[in-house]
Amino acid sequence: MKTLAIALGLLMIGSAVSAQDAVNPDAAHIAKAQAAIKDLGQSLRGALVATMQAEGPVAAVNFCHDQAPVIAAQVAERHQVQIGRTAVRHRSPGNAPTEWQQAALAEFAAKAAQGSPAAGMSTQSSEVVDGQARFRFAQSIPTETPCLACHGDNVAAPIKAEIDKHYPDDSATGFKEGDLRGMFWVEFPIAPAAEPVSQNPPDQRAPILMSEAQRASLRLEMRGRMETLQGVMAALAAGDWAAVAKRAEEGTRGQHRGVDFRSALPQAWFGMARPMHGEFAAIQREAEGGQRIDVALQHLAQAGQYCTACHASFRPVTPAEYAVAQQ
Repeated sequence: MKTLAIALGLLMIGSAVSAQDAVNPDAAHIAKAQAAIKDLGQSLRGALVATMQAEGPVAAVNFCHDQAPVIAAQVAERHQVQIGRTAVRHRSPGNAPTEWQQAALAEFAAKAAQGSPAAGMSTQSSEVVDGQARFRFAQSIPTETPCLACHGDNVAAPIKAEIDKHYPDDSATGFKEGDLRGMFWVEFPIAPAAEPVSQNPPDQRAPILMSEAQRASLRLEMRGRMETLQGVMAALAAGDWAAVAKRAEEGTRGQHRGVDFRSALPQAWFGMARPMHGEFAAIQREAEGGQRIDVALQHLAQAGQYCTACHASFRPVTPAEYAVAQQ
């Protein structure tokens, strides 16, 4: 119970978006990168599974060749980042690691060699490139059982033939479950590191134009989302799985408080909101099924990260406020 209380306390700290971002601006950058990676991973996995179920495992190779780059580009657009996958032993020449990605892969490989699990590794840095400060984030990709069909040491002949057709220089086979397969990477521009810190720094978040009534309704919605997070935390701390399921279900949908504001929101907003709803749905399923606290906490933490990323990316403003700011 003490461990659970500590974990819930950490989650509560992670939900305090505005104060934490002001103290540690990298927290917002990390949350933004993790949200993009989560989106890419879920999008690729869902589409790949659907392809394999409909057309068989050989079709997975064609999917990765033709559709995976398209999905990555869509995720990049939604989150306003550069994003992709890379590995030392890569399949597509287009996924060959750059210099900074090679360094991240080497760091992960060293940790794995020392016995660290391949899952859950991450690293980040800020670099000035051509006069522009850029945030770089990498997260390890472990080899899971489904990966072995195309990346294991005993790839079926029809799949191997399709791989050779698309990737004659392929080196991404011979992996075993649990091996470090590669990594996701994310990169995006941030405020120049050389800029002096102002007592009143400008708000770098993207403005969303809406009426005062729409903004008030949006704030009610966000307050309700924080109440849902706190309600799930409290229910977990009490061991009340029925309450966990009930509060989590609230997070699977919008609360629709006040006037409609959704028509004013950009698509990138929904790129964070929809996966967040999915995390609450996963908590609800866990509460009604396995009832594993660690799993529920992982999904709750990810939901909080989507909230953090959203707050760090956007700010609602009225047209009058926007006009004054542009003067």
